[in-house]
Amino acid sequence: MSDDYTKQPKLPEGAKWIDVEPYYYEDLTGEFVLKVTRQVAVFGKDPVLGPTGKQRKQFPSHWIKYGGPKPKHQRGLLYHVKKIRAAVKLQKTILLPEGEACADLLRKWGFEATCNMAGRANGLLTTPKSCTGLSLSLCPTAIPPVALTPTI
Repeated sequence: MSDDYTKQPKLPEGAKWIDVEPYYYEDLTGEFVLKVTRQVAVFGKDPVLGPTGKQRKQFPSHWIKYGGPKPKHQRGLLYHVKKIRAAVKLQKTILLPEGEACADLLRKWGFEATCNMAGRANGLLTTPKSCTGLSLSLCPTAIPPVALTPTI
């Protein structure tokens, strides 16, 4: 089973993409340089499902700093990069979930969390060299955010 939403067929006629939530990436100066928008496919009020039975989604990105697509010279970014650098200096454990929504949820609960732009597999923090000196925990992708809700 594949979750590769980039290789799915066109939407059915009459279906459309709707914006769900924007995520902003900043550089080390604090300037917003990238906007990634989570979009889902709908037909009227009904979700458009993909081959796996999940709602179709896409994550178009716009490089604010450059006014368009990612230029070849631009390196990848970590979500909340300034906060993550500060956490690394304090030797805190960094959680690396799949996606901005999960990273935001974990941060809301008090954890240090980030994600790679364009997914964990395209990662800045997935090679041994990039993780030297880090306390890093990869989070499984099969756990939906609602299942991560802590119980009191």
